Amino acid sequence: MSFDILIVGSGITGTALACALSEQSCPLRIALIDATPAPKPLTANHDWALRVSAITPASRQILDTLRVWQNLPQERLSPYTHMTVWEHRGLDSSVGSLAEKGEIQFDAMDLGLDALGWIVENEQLLQALLERARNHDNITLLRPLSLRSIHLEEDVVTLKFNGHPDIDGKLLVGADGARSQVRNLANITTKQRDYHSRAIVATVQTEKSHRKTAWQRFLPTGPLAFLPLTDPHQVSIVWSLSDSEAERHLHATEEDFNQALMTASESRLGTVRLISDRACFPLRYQHAEHYIRHRLALVGDAAHTIHPLAGQGLNMGLMDVHTLATQILKNRENNKHYWSKHRLRAYEIQRRSENSLMLELCDTLHHLFQKEYGPLGDLRRLGINLCNSFSPLKRQMIRYATHIDSPFQSTNNQA
Repeated sequence: MSFDILIVGSGITGTALACALSEQSCPLRIALIDATPAPKPLTANHDWALRVSAITPASRQILDTLRVWQNLPQERLSPYTHMTVWEHRGLDSSVGSLAEKGEIQFDAMDLGLDALGWIVENEQLLQALLERARNHDNITLLRPLSLRSIHLEEDVVTLKFNGHPDIDGKLLVGADGARSQVRNLANITTKQRDYHSRAIVATVQTEKSHRKTAWQRFLPTGPLAFLPLTDPHQVSIVWSLSDSEAERHLHATEEDFNQALMTASESRLGTVRLISDRACFPLRYQHAEHYIRHRLALVGDAAHTIHPLAGQGLNMGLMDVHTLATQILKNRENNKHYWSKHRLRAYEIQRRSENSLMLELCDTLHHLFQKEYGPLGDLRRLGINLCNSFSPLKRQMIRYATHIDSPFQSTNNQA
């Protein structure tokens, strides 16, 4: 079997890339390969999924271009227009008493936007992408296939599998997640930091309306986020805790969990009640030293994993997709070897530098908010409150977080 592009990993990033490379009159022949069976179709009115993502306006524009956004069930898309971020109230080192609370608020109207972002269920987005991929005749979905080895030659890349014939292609893309087999088989090393933390995810019912606001409180143990869902009294939580604390809360009684969650959130939304299962995932910083080889590129979590405190992981992956697809199609149109390391270099330079900045920023914030006492805590609280009162700086922070200045961001933003 022979193709132009071999994409290993049919998650959100890999499937989005396959679709992005198919939006032309003479599309490339693409193999979308995965080690797992196809996910079961989602049923109507099912419970909220535990894993959700905050989609920025720029990412929405990418999905719009792929004709995917409009196929998502609109009744399950939750726009948020405000964000409130505050921190644990530690001791003021100068007086030894409770310090002034650091708090900052963001409003979509400050940038003329209808929404700062949208909370989307990962499984809903993946289903919409897979449906779109199946509508492209040039995309062949191959699963489940167990990858055994990759062979990057000067004139071809060959994938070998357990119990399946070899597959050849011109370019291999690793979109197979944080534990990327493609990255490991290509001997691409990563820079890693283990936070020794996990994030608990669940859905909870709240006494007070979330008011289309994303709420996040920074605690010494890690941030707690309340992400608004379509029901004004339901939120998806992402609660970062040390490994031991996460284990304790994961297995606590519902009553104890609800009480701990109310305490951690300072009851901003009143009483809360768990209405779903609980799950958790490990938190770590990981960044590939290289995104490319000759006839090879990495995208999404295969290239980088980030702390969830800024909700940027999936958005970074979609930016990778847009940039790589643009480079490939541009070079192909100009009869250039889109698979060569030289041609792929522009993708690596742009995305690795931008991703490095976001990774380091989130890593710095993670460590900064762990410092509860002393002059550093005092300066942090002062800085937060100054930022909140200085509108130009706050607007610039929103622009950066929402990628509103991205070249592919539409000027028309709709809720």
